[in-house]
Amino acid sequence: MERVNFRDEPSLRVFGDLSLNESARKALRFPTRKAALLLAYLASAPDARCRRDKLCRVFWPDRAEPQARNSLRQTLSALRKLTPEPSHAFVGADTEHVWIVDPAATVDCIRFETLAKSGNMDALVDTAKLYVGRFLDSTPVPEDLEGWRRDNAARFVSLAGEIVEKLSRSGGDEDVVANCRRLATTLLEDDEADERAHRALIRLHLAGSRPNEARRQYDACRAATRAAFGAEPEPATAALLSEPVPTVEKAAGPRSPASSPDAARPSLVILPFDDLAPEGENDFFADGVVEEITAALSRAGDFFVIARQTAIAFKDQLVPLDEIGDRLGVRYAVEGTVRRGGSLVRLYIHLVDTSTSRQIWSERFDGRIEDVFELQDEIAIKVAAAISPTIRSSEILLARSKPPENRQAYDCVLAGLPRLWSHTKADNAAARGLFERALELAPDYGRAMALLAWCHAQDVVYYWSDDPDRSRTLCSRHVREATPLIQNDPTALAAVGAAISQAEGDQERARVFLARALAIDPNNAWAWARSGWAHFFSGRYEEAGEAFSRAKALSPLDPLGFNLEFGLAGVFFAHGNYREAAALSRATIDAHPGITWAYRQYATYAALAGEIDEAREAMRIYREAYPEVTIATNLKNHPQRNNPHYMELFLKGLRLSGLPEE
Repeated sequence: MERVNFRDEPSLRVFGDLSLNESARKALRFPTRKAALLLAYLASAPDARCRRDKLCRVFWPDRAEPQARNSLRQTLSALRKLTPEPSHAFVGADTEHVWIVDPAATVDCIRFETLAKSGNMDALVDTAKLYVGRFLDSTPVPEDLEGWRRDNAARFVSLAGEIVEKLSRSGGDEDVVANCRRLATTLLEDDEADERAHRALIRLHLAGSRPNEARRQYDACRAATRAAFGAEPEPATAALLSEPVPTVEKAAGPRSPASSPDAARPSLVILPFDDLAPEGENDFFADGVVEEITAALSRAGDFFVIARQTAIAFKDQLVPLDEIGDRLGVRYAVEGTVRRGGSLVRLYIHLVDTSTSRQIWSERFDGRIEDVFELQDEIAIKVAAAISPTIRSSEILLARSKPPENRQAYDCVLAGLPRLWSHTKADNAAARGLFERALELAPDYGRAMALLAWCHAQDVVYYWSDDPDRSRTLCSRHVREATPLIQNDPTALAAVGAAISQAEGDQERARVFLARALAIDPNNAWAWARSGWAHFFSGRYEEAGEAFSRAKALSPLDPLGFNLEFGLAGVFFAHGNYREAAALSRATIDAHPGITWAYRQYATYAALAGEIDEAREAMRIYREAYPEVTIATNLKNHPQRNNPHYMELFLKGLRLSGLPEE
């Protein structure tokens, strides 16, 4: 991108002290404090342009509209008098809008953003020179405008952090180094724990062959992060002292964009965040943040979002982003770190193009633990806007489900999910206990009720329960209690649909819940998978195969992926392709030897494929784990019990493989 050139210094400065100057650098006096803040407000607006009615609501909220509009006219008139020559006017207006004239040339923060997009090293140096302090750092603002100032300050701090890291990697001349150091120092004056600024200074020391100074800078960073968050610096900071620092940042060569199964929509994965909590403090906080951001972006409907069940496979794994993009078929990845100190939380979020490993956007988010759900929404909105600016924030906010007030209950549910995924009797019992604990803490927590119902359903259909009738009764009770509480929660709706499908056998009713889950969140891999099974149990095998395939595309590394393979094997079986069904089942069991319940399916498929010896060996292994199961047990509890065509074939295979009648 070509460098953007500006002939003069900006007239309006909002970084540090709010000031206004003529081109000859003569300071101008604002007519009123409100006039000064109105100019700053315009400077922070998109295209430095606002509607008159919005300015009236913001600056004269206690006045009737005619009086507010009159006050706005007077303020604009006073601002115009600062520059009598029309050619030097700062502000333009018509009957609907007010704007700053030539904002990129006039306003420091707009020029800052414009130059930052250039990519030219000289432009980045000019950008660094502009940032002399936080947005309106020394300017008093009314309480009702404090949120606006804070949000803009955070936005520009984040961009300054990107600039300082780019400059520190550039291996530039003395001017580059000097301005990089000055910008890093400015950022640290504002926030002693800003690791981007610390990393920049460490790189400069190392590039200048000053390892002792680099170590001292790291020690200063460590002291600051410990004081602020009770945590060590990020791994990327510590790594600078053990790895050579590149002197020139080279652009990665482009590769073909990863192809997603839904190429019409942007594809992305939200990778597990690094939780920089002190040793031993693992309360699933970072997992919860990822869960909610994934759900919010998925429900917006404008993206192809990889399911969290697959993304979690990359936790604590050092896999290059381009490899992740290839493996999952996604173009974008979201990474992040979470750190906490007392009631405070700080998140660093990065959006990366996996095809080039280029960072598209990053930002820091600060808040309190009790405000974390609002922070998650804000992050989802900004990620969405960075990828596709047409997505409205209201769509994400509208789609979110209400979180529980009790954070411990939420953590219990997060802790229970991996156990639910494991698909073993012991882990299912552990998940059930965690969901029950969540309900003790938050009795109206609909998602916990729904997942508990699913646990009881699995106890029934996998023959893990000593009293299937009681488990079925408990399942139905939790479904009934959860239903009015989960109408906007696709995960809970999918769980209830699964429970009804498995334990109650009412596939039509199950599909109602699953269809609503997919209407809210078309990327919900669980809902697609359970829809596949509901279709399958109803004898709708084509629809089942399509749903299983869609679920696999959305969550290719899903811990429950083997369940989809068995679903596809069942479709083969129902169509009379017994050998294909047996081969797929055998391969899936070999990859997941702990799922002994699956030998029942394999024994049936192999028997009808004519592989009697293999079928009887499979049944022997199955009966060692489930000695009480018989033909009668399957007639009563198998989820296909209401599908005569399937059950006739299935029972025939069970008998051939040696399962007794009673």
